[in-house]
Amino acid sequence: MLLDYMMPEMDGFGFAEQVRTDERLRDTKIIMLSSAAQSGHAKKCQDLGIVRYMTKPVVQSELLNTMLSVVEGPSQAENENNGEPAAEDLELDADTPVLNILLAEDGLVNQRVAMGFLKPRGHNVVIAEDGKQAVQAWENGSFDLILMDVQMPEMDGIEATEWIREKERASGEHIPIIAMTANAMKGDRQRCLDAGMNDYVSKPVQPDSLFEVIEQCISKRDVEKR
Repeated sequence: MLLDYMMPEMDGFGFAEQVRTDERLRDTKIIMLSSAAQSGHAKKCQDLGIVRYMTKPVVQSELLNTMLSVVEGPSQAENENNGEPAAEDLELDADTPVLNILLAEDGLVNQRVAMGFLKPRGHNVVIAEDGKQAVQAWENGSFDLILMDVQMPEMDGIEATEWIREKERASGEHIPIIAMTANAMKGDRQRCLDAGMNDYVSKPVQPDSLFEVIEQCISKRDVEKR
């Protein structure tokens, strides 16, 4: 059973409680979907026997793998936790800063993949679908970081970054900008740095690499502010 957490009249946890009172559905595997992990959800999943908790937007391949894992048997992570959902998938680390991130990316699949990495960590994400939208969002919003696709319509990531850096010269501000591009060719990283970007990750983006670069950029920003 796939349950959305946020539903009218009765939320997903309320419905799961009703399911568990029905003898015919006692052994039904339940996967909970939510737009953001919240404090206390891990305990509720444990109490209701919910075997997986996934953050939306859900990547199709990840959902399929999760469903197969649930049907075929417990994963290694579940075995290590006596069959309970892994806590790190549900609860946020209290020491992890929540960031307001501008994601400049025109590809729907890439948007969903990035959101699937960022939202479980508790980060707030605003999507811009081209360079012009990214510039407008930056002007009108308050962000800690920009993830900037290099190849976008209307205005590419290089142009958008150069425009932002030009405006920052007058304000004295400096927002970390991380380039994302599928063109991992010699000279691409230097081109991004020359445009004023702080760092560079190659597509397909890997979560470990992405969060390592984000942490480095935010740490450097915090040091420079002191």
